[in-house]
Amino acid sequence: MKVMAYKFSPREKLLLAVLGALLLVLLYIWLVDQRVRVETENAQNKIASLETELATVQEQVELTRQMKAEMESVHGDQRKLSYMPSYNAEKEEVNFLNTTLSAAKDYYIGFSEVSKSGDLVRRNFSLQYTAQNYQSAVDILKSLESSDFRCLVQDLTVASSDQYRAEIQSGPVTVNALATFYETMYEGETDGRLPKQ
Repeated sequence: MKVMAYKFSPREKLLLAVLGALLLVLLYIWLVDQRVRVETENAQNKIASLETELATVQEQVELTRQMKAEMESVHGDQRKLSYMPSYNAEKEEVNFLNTTLSAAKDYYIGFSEVSKSGDLVRRNFSLQYTAQNYQSAVDILKSLESSDFRCLVQDLTVASSDQYRAEIQSGPVTVNALATFYETMYEGETDGRLPKQ
């Protein structure tokens, strides 16, 4: 049996080699290059996501650092932090005022209507007292300012109680002020004296 053998011409061999190389390039693109591109795109998306997370974490770290610095400055000042009691803390506040003002010769406290804004309650009051001397008056004001209750003293006037003496450094003095205790509705119980808003 005679097998037919065909001899490829050099031109046909060159065309077959080019076709084989083209098939190899197409196989490489389909099997390797395309998958590498997809993996690269996935990796870039993951990097972008991680960079976003890193930026968020850095913001949180910076915020925490600022809060820590602020807390250290507050504790460094050795100032006492007040708290805002729940509504209705009037009895405790009046007891505190009576105890604080017991160092005065005489005093008057007049509470006005309670006001409410959101969850914040303001208990405004006018205050007048006579102290033995200027330093006693200042000590009472410091007690109010550094009390456990959040208290803001404003419209303050200090005058000599003796009409014949103009100076206030020695002798009895009279203090007039408007002040506010702050309370919160958080865990507070509404009553009839509290306005709707």
